Amino acid sequence: CLGVPTIVLAIAENQKGIAEELEKFGAAFLLRNYQNEDIELINFINDVYVNKNKIKSMSDSSLKITDGLGAKRIIKKISYETTN
Repeated sequence: CLGVPTIVLAIAENQKGIAEELEKFGAAFLLRNYQNEDIELINFINDVYVNKNKIKSMSDSSLKITDGLGAKRIIKKISYETTN
């Protein structure tokens, strides 16, 4: 996660779990009701407008999810596997 607050629309079943966890952690807003997603989105935008700290809080939560070193770990693992 890059510290960018996210609005998630999980379409496939395998996306729902991670989307729900991101929302629980405070890093994302999950649109749950596909029939009324426009109303949910408007309510979220109104909430953000009223609660100015919400976006900052979501951004901070998002930054805490990962350390940003995943690509380096993958390269290190691939390099190790190819040399051994």
